[in-house]
Amino acid sequence: MDFFPTDLLQEIFIRLPCKDVVVSKCVCTSWYDLLSDQSFTANYAANSPITTVFAEQSHLTSNPPSVLQFAPNGDLIATRINPKIPGKNRYIGREINSTLYLAGTGNGLLFLMLRTALLNLVTEKIYFFNPFYKECVQVAENSLVCPEWTYGYKYMIDYVPKIKSYKIVRFTDPGNEKPSQAKIFAVGIDQDWRILDDSLVSSPRWSNRVSFKGFCHWVSVDNDGVVSIHTLDLSEEKFTPGIRLPRELTRISYYENRVTGLRVFNDRLSLVDRSDYDDRITIWTMEEYGIVDSWSKIVVQLSWLPFDMRKSADLYHAFTILPNGNVVISLKDSVELVSVCTEKKQATKFRVPDNVRNRSTLYGTAFAPRFYPLDEDRIRRQWHNRKTPSAWLSTVSIALSVLVLALYVKRFLDFVYGLFQ
Repeated sequence: MDFFPTDLLQEIFIRLPCKDVVVSKCVCTSWYDLLSDQSFTANYAANSPITTVFAEQSHLTSNPPSVLQFAPNGDLIATRINPKIPGKNRYIGREINSTLYLAGTGNGLLFLMLRTALLNLVTEKIYFFNPFYKECVQVAENSLVCPEWTYGYKYMIDYVPKIKSYKIVRFTDPGNEKPSQAKIFAVGIDQDWRILDDSLVSSPRWSNRVSFKGFCHWVSVDNDGVVSIHTLDLSEEKFTPGIRLPRELTRISYYENRVTGLRVFNDRLSLVDRSDYDDRITIWTMEEYGIVDSWSKIVVQLSWLPFDMRKSADLYHAFTILPNGNVVISLKDSVELVSVCTEKKQATKFRVPDNVRNRSTLYGTAFAPRFYPLDEDRIRRQWHNRKTPSAWLSTVSIALSVLVLALYVKRFLDFVYGLFQ
């Protein structure tokens, strides 16, 4: 099949669902090399007419995630993901006193966190998982003691081009009006977690955090109702002044039950604003990252939805935005997905595949599929080098233990031999 031009093959493959691309890699060597090249993954993410969304719940033990792809003809294609961490029979839900969580997604990878509790000690291990290659590599480990492990927490992970590696940030919210805290870890570089010391780590009423283009962003509302977006530069590990909000969102009532959260839609930083006092969902999208004047607004009126799905606006989740401009939303405690055309003011229900119907609520995250493998040897070597001192100590202690045991066995055998002499 080498007589097909490469450009033509690329145009065909970017129109296929992820699982069909993976199957196509098994046809011949030339197709495998073409589809495993990083340039094809970049081309698929930028030019594929298929919108890919990672559908999940943060707790993965009872609800394995799926990759949902919205085709231009209206079809919804689901690929079930069953993460497996390194080790024997370590599928999700099979570890004693352990729970597997989703810490984030990025670069076609799932960032998994295995949290294991033993008495007053909690261990959190971070893994990178490639869902289409079934690769899983441990990259970090964090040990917590009481009361730290009881605090609320949030992981942020993103790729930093400057160091050609990933940085992991763990935000902690102790509650009881205590200031928030943050620790940071550079994969393959740091030996231990470092405290991120900055007053902006503490932000009252902070919403969800998203990582985008090497920055961490989150929305906060102070006691005066002033809304702001905080920004952490992962490369410099410094907080920047942040991004200015649209004028309509600079101030809200402190007592208003309003949900304002950041998302990433079509590779653009977006802000979703909804309230139980309103009958609409407003999505603000920054067309040019960092340019304040580039904010554009999409309004979804709940009256456009099917009658049986008309609920309070704060119960809806903005799932994704399709290339044709339609907004896909999901309803809390439901697996229904609805595509809303804002121009025609119409809504159409998607037929959700049976393999995702066991969820209570569908949450969507923009996802760019990755068809090339992890640089597994490099990541494992970095993790091994990070643990080299403790690894050597562990090896020496085991060797000494074996030596002492051998001496005791020898003495015992000499004693038994003496009894029969």
